[in-house]
Amino acid sequence: MPAPSSTIFIVPSWYPSPLHPEDGSFFREQARLIAAAGYRVVVIAVNVRSLKDFPRRHQLEDSPVRDRQAGVTEYRLESLNPAPWQPRRFFRYYRRQLRTLFQSVLEQEGRPDWVWIHSSLWAGAALAEICHHQRIPFLIEEHLKEFFFPERLTAFQRELIRTAYGRARLVAAPSRAVLASILRAFPVPENRGWVLPNPVDSRRFPLRSRSPNTRPAHWISVGLLRPEKGFDRVIEALADLDRLDRPGERTLTIVGSGQGKPALQKQIAALGLTDRVHLTGYLTGPELVRQLHLATAGIWGSDMETFGLAMAEALATGLPIVVPPCGGPEDFLLPDSGVVSASGSPTDLARSMRDVEHRVPEFEPMRIRSSLLAYCGEQAFGEQVHRLDGLLRS
Repeated sequence: MPAPSSTIFIVPSWYPSPLHPEDGSFFREQARLIAAAGYRVVVIAVNVRSLKDFPRRHQLEDSPVRDRQAGVTEYRLESLNPAPWQPRRFFRYYRRQLRTLFQSVLEQEGRPDWVWIHSSLWAGAALAEICHHQRIPFLIEEHLKEFFFPERLTAFQRELIRTAYGRARLVAAPSRAVLASILRAFPVPENRGWVLPNPVDSRRFPLRSRSPNTRPAHWISVGLLRPEKGFDRVIEALADLDRLDRPGERTLTIVGSGQGKPALQKQIAALGLTDRVHLTGYLTGPELVRQLHLATAGIWGSDMETFGLAMAEALATGLPIVVPPCGGPEDFLLPDSGVVSASGSPTDLARSMRDVEHRVPEFEPMRIRSSLLAYCGEQAFGEQVHRLDGLLRS
């Protein structure tokens, strides 16, 4: 257990607000798990929103908001981006906003033992120097998919990342694949790199109460409706699977929201799957759990996943899953919990789906859940935080 004086400031680069309640909701959940492990947690979040939000600007938290929820104190500030398409001007504005709020919180809450910053772009780069000068140790944890392809980062972004890493005590990533990519691209000593799996709260994702029906199979996929999430390939895989085995029986539910929805609806209609593929929109809490409990298995078609939280949450309910080789999930998906397909092509996904359908009785929900929670459940996460606390306070 942490010492009573352990105080952690958590600084995410994006965070939920009334305007965007889904944005960075994971960071809020993680902060609550850290608080539940016995730490004093203060979140400091500055959100700079797109000008697309101008019509809803009345919802902006444009003055600092102090809030306390589930044992976590939050300070939030929100504004519209005054310099779109001008990254240097945007960053100067963001840095000024975040540093001002950070200093205000220091005065009100006192000095933290250390700071946990989510993403070097942009919070890590904005606070690196101020933390260094005030001798406050900090950890940077990366989450952006761009770190799979660091060569695609702009020169300005790479400059900011190097500055942040040069001052950070530790650099963490949610999977081995992301950390390996960071270590190849940036001058971070291996002993300062850390794999820190995203936590899954077992209380929010209870074990399925009954065994799923094996026929007809009902598949589920969860995530933001973006091209890189590969939902088009999942839908195509369902059609391909019809050609391989028992056509016309199985169904698919896709949970999520995003700009890709119209294209997916058009694809579903073109393939004649309107009565078998259902798009629910964004779901959370009991509604999401209910959909997971109704499914036979989960299917994803992502190009890349820095961790794969939606997949881990499905496993926490005891659901077997199919994923392509996309990075993060390979760290926690075991053979008795599902299948990593040969590739992310619809054909290979369909073959893996057929394999899982034929093996459904072999998948034991409690074993699936236990394996996942041993890797990234709240107890495993609490132990990781305790080790980090010791390193950063030493």
